Parts: sequence; C-alpha cells; structure tokens
Amino acid sequence: MGEITSASKLVDLLSQAGLLKPEERSEAVNMSRQTGLDITKLLTMHGYVSDKVIKLGQDAIALLQQKEIDNFIAVKAIAKGAEKNLDLAEALDLIYQQGVTPVRAVAAPSVMSLEELLLEGGFLERDDLERHIATGRETGLPLGKVLLMRNALEGEALLVALTAQVYSYQSTMRRDDIISTLRLTRQKSVSFEEALTRLNIPVQSPAVVANIRLGELLSRAGIVQISNVIGALESSITQAKLLGEELIAHGQLDKATLDLALTVQNMVARGKLRPEHAATVLKRLRELNYRWPEVLTEVVLSSLVPGDVLDLEQLLRYSGLVPEEILQRTRATFDRRGNMGVTEYCGILAQSGAVDDLLLRTAVRLVYLLKLNFLSPQQAILTIQHARTRKLYADEAIHELSGL
Repeated sequence: MGEITSASKLVDLLSQAGLLKPEERSEAVNMSRQTGLDITKLLTMHGYVSDKVIKLGQDAIALLQQKEIDNFIAVKAIAKGAEKNLDLAEALDLIYQQGVTPVRAVAAPSVMSLEELLLEGGFLERDDLERHIATGRETGLPLGKVLLMRNALEGEALLVALTAQVYSYQSTMRRDDIISTLRLTRQKSVSFEEALTRLNIPVQSPAVVANIRLGELLSRAGIVQISNVIGALESSITQAKLLGEELIAHGQLDKATLDLALTVQNMVARGKLRPEHAATVLKRLRELNYRWPEVLTEVVLSSLVPGDVLDLEQLLRYSGLVPEEILQRTRATFDRRGNMGVTEYCGILAQSGAVDDLLLRTAVRLVYLLKLNFLSPQQAILTIQHARTRKLYADEAIHELSGL
C-alpha cells in the first residue's frame, strides 16, 4: 500500500509543478486502475513526463518523508529541476539561492482533525470511527472516502464537518463554538453557516467559504461528484491549497468551468443571486454555451411569484418606457384571465408590440434584484432607462452605471 500512496503523491507533485496536465493525469490514473500497471511507468510510456522528471519527484518524496522539506519547497524544486535539467539537490540549492526560504517561517495552524470533528459533533461513535480510520490506514484512502464507500455518513454531513475544519484551519472560531455549531447542523439538518446564525456566533467567514461553497455548487450542478469534492476538500485543507486548484489537479474540473463557477459564486456573495439558484444557473450556463441573459431570465421567471407582477408593472410605468394605456390594457387582460404569473404577464405585454424581448428580460431581472435589495427602486428605474438607451441587458447596464 505504501507504493500506491507514493505513486499518488508523485502524481500530485508533478501536477502542482505544472509538469502534468489534468487530462494527462486523469488518463494515466484510469489506465493504471484498468491495467494494474504502475502509474509512473504509464506516464513515461505515453511521453507525458521523462524518466528524469519521475526521478525528481521520487527524490522529493523521500525528503518529504524525512521532513527535510515541505510540499511548497518540493513543488518549487521539481519545477526548477525540470526547467534547468538539474537533479533535485542542485534544484534545491538554486531555489534557496534565489531567496526561497528552506523552512517555512510561519508555523502551521492548529487544526481540528476530521476524526475529532466527527466524534465531537456526534456524527459517529468512537468504535465505529476507529474502525473506519483503521481501514483508511490499511488502504491508504482518506477517511472521507472510506466513510462514503461504506455508507457510514451522508456526503452532505461530511461536507459540513469539512467546512468546520476550514474554519478551524483559518483560526476564525474557538473550538467550543465549532463543536456547538456542528452539533446544531446535525440536530436541525441545516448548513454550517445557518447554524452559526442561529447560535449568534460572530465570525468572519473564511475566504474559501462564500454564501454557497464551491464544492456544494459544483456537486449540485452535477459537474463534480460529491465523493470527488470531499476527497479534494480533505486534501486542500490539510495541504493549504484551494479546492478548485485541487479538483483541476485531479482531473475533475477544467479551468474554464472553475472560472465560471467562481463567477456564479461571486454573484451570490455580492447579493446578485440567491444561493438556492446558483447551481441551476451554473448548470444552464454550461448547457446554453454561457448565454447569461437567457439563463438569468429563465431562472428569474421560475422564481418570481404572481405578486411580483405589481413590481414589474410599476417599474415599467415609472421608467416611462411603456405607454400607460398599454400597461392598463395588459393589466385588464391579466386580471380577466386569472391564476397567472410573471411569465404570462410578459407574454401579454409582448403581444402588444410596445415592448421588445430585451426590455422584458431587463425588467424581470431588475425585479429579481429589487427583491434581493441589491438595488433601490430609484436605481432600478435609472438602470432600465440606461439599458433601453444603450440596448443593454440589466447586468451590463448596472456595470456601466456603477461598476458592480
């Protein structure tokens, strides 16, 4: 089992050093599983890396095991050795001469282990947990993957525990508060952040945790399986790396999709999108080739309720972009038909010929943003007028007016 673990670590180091592309890594890993061949042999057989690069990685692993270097130094030295055709000792000398500190000056933070969090949070009994830990030692698999494979814990519960570990790692919470919050998530089936709110625990959210976590967003959108999210999240916490980069390194995600997911996540954090709509937006953006106006309109129309028709009507009235007689006629038709929502109201309005599709898309998006308190009514009116003049969609007009 030690050989498997070393091979896995070698692939990690080469990926982090930029010497192995995600698709190359993924193909080699899959072939190794199917054929039983050593993954390092597959990497050289296919010409992905040279024997010398493999030797650099293996020498780095030996020093890592002896705790003579850390992961950061190992990756730097491998990259430099490959670039300058040096062996590891020569590469280490060179990067030290260039100012890289041999030993990290900042001590690693005290992190609550996943085992401790699961036990203290009441997710598992001690005897059960110890059996799963023993399996992890025997197989070389992370604890999270063992728990999922044995159906010992739901993926969502495991994500909650890993989220707690992120807070612990970034030293944003006291240990007792983390445990109290974890226990509430289990008792009430709520997210970690919701539990924080219910317990009135003041805390600055870690940078990797937004109003919707990246792993949660990717798994809900059907882009990355939750088991792969959990494995990458465990690794990112213990090695102080970003989750997205770890998923790319393991061939589970590409850069374009990560950038798109981070954009959607940022919209949630800035108050431009509800967390519960984020996964749908991300999924539909990929399906519709990144057509933002169409996707956001689709999500908005599915979330607005009949009572929002009044806000839409008022926005169009006070912006002066639709004649009053058209609005009154539309309202009369809408009321007469009954049991209709925003989509039907927009359909009636479009039939009048006084409103084009772009204006309707802009208007419903602005009503959505009004409900989120992202804009004031006056700002919404100014935005729709600017959008009409410049023939822009709502978010484009907002950006031109305020840079948001």
